[in-house]
Amino acid sequence: MDVATATASSTRGEFAGFESFPNVSAGVHTASIDATALPEGYNYIETVAFLERPLSTPAIYDNQRLVVYLDRLPPQADLLYPSQTGTRDIESGTYEVAVSVDHTVNNVHVLRDVSPSATDGEIIAMLGAGTQAWQRDRLEWRREVDGFAGNGTTELTVVAFEETGNYSITRFGGIGYDTTPAPVVPLVISDTAGNTLYDTGWHNGAKGGSGLGVWVLSTSGANAGHFIGSSTGNGDGDSNADGDIDTAGRSWGLWAQTGTTASAVRLLESSVPVDGQVLVKMDNGWIATGGVVGVGLRNASGQNLTEFYFVGGESVYRIDDGTGSDPTTLGFSDEGLTLIFSQRSGGTYDLSIERLAGGNELLTGRALKSPSGGQAIAQVRLFSFAAGTGSAHDAFFNSLFVSTTGGLVPVELDLFAVE
Repeated sequence: MDVATATASSTRGEFAGFESFPNVSAGVHTASIDATALPEGYNYIETVAFLERPLSTPAIYDNQRLVVYLDRLPPQADLLYPSQTGTRDIESGTYEVAVSVDHTVNNVHVLRDVSPSATDGEIIAMLGAGTQAWQRDRLEWRREVDGFAGNGTTELTVVAFEETGNYSITRFGGIGYDTTPAPVVPLVISDTAGNTLYDTGWHNGAKGGSGLGVWVLSTSGANAGHFIGSSTGNGDGDSNADGDIDTAGRSWGLWAQTGTTASAVRLLESSVPVDGQVLVKMDNGWIATGGVVGVGLRNASGQNLTEFYFVGGESVYRIDDGTGSDPTTLGFSDEGLTLIFSQRSGGTYDLSIERLAGGNELLTGRALKSPSGGQAIAQVRLFSFAAGTGSAHDAFFNSLFVSTTGGLVPVELDLFAVE
């Protein structure tokens, strides 16, 4: 400890750091001590008294230690957690509050939502076994606080005591709680023809977008193929000037003349779970009689689970799945459609169909086919069979999105939204 002179009388040996008492009167040695650098709580003073002795002989002395308790401030306490952001700081009905303290604290109580007008005496009277915190380590106390329901804000009051009986009362407000489940943000994996990977064309093994496997492109003959182009050029063109299904002015294109098939299969890195969804946009052009253009979902073995398509010469789109091969109520369109397949439990699914030119249909509770490879959706197939010759008969597809938790809805201007 430092005396007022701040000068050590001894700087070496066993008495290094000791300082002489500067004042001696009638056998009483006194010194002023500067204790501002000492921590709150227990400290000690050590003194050494020497007897006179002959020169160069060993020191004859006695030493004593005196424990002193330094108490300049009320006991200090701070809130470690919860945080005080005002939003979802607490997300459960019961929360373990953590309080940090200084060295003098030997008891802590935690109360919730004490009236702002309560006096110190009234607060002290509230303390009991139900407000008592427990000591986790030397400088940390905890207490489990319950009763949080719904959402709102709360205030915690911490009462800290020290051995002298002194105490401090500290309020911590602005703590937000919300015990309702946090909204689930859908994990959406996607690809569009507007991605830069397709600047040089659409190739077998390509892997554009995020979270999807590779494209497997195939044809059944020489008069079929794959390309990148604008969906506004098939059928009678873009009669309503909405860009059809393009992103960045382009879509994935298939062409297939008489007796041939162009197929594009996109592998998924994991199967679609219950309540997951697959969204894809399709824009068939003119389709020769007997030709077929559509979208299918398959299992990992490449076996069909459901197909949506149009057969040239018929008047409405059809669906083929475990429920049957059935017509929809939607007639032919060369402006494009948005399809959303929603996986349900028990091998069933829903299909939302929206025509960009107007009209929609929702099919619910339909059954997936049940082939040997199972009913887990693991592939998306785009296909064109014998659609005809010339660009007006090209088929286009775009905007493939897969959500693991649902939430995909079609909106205007070739976009999609996640609710």
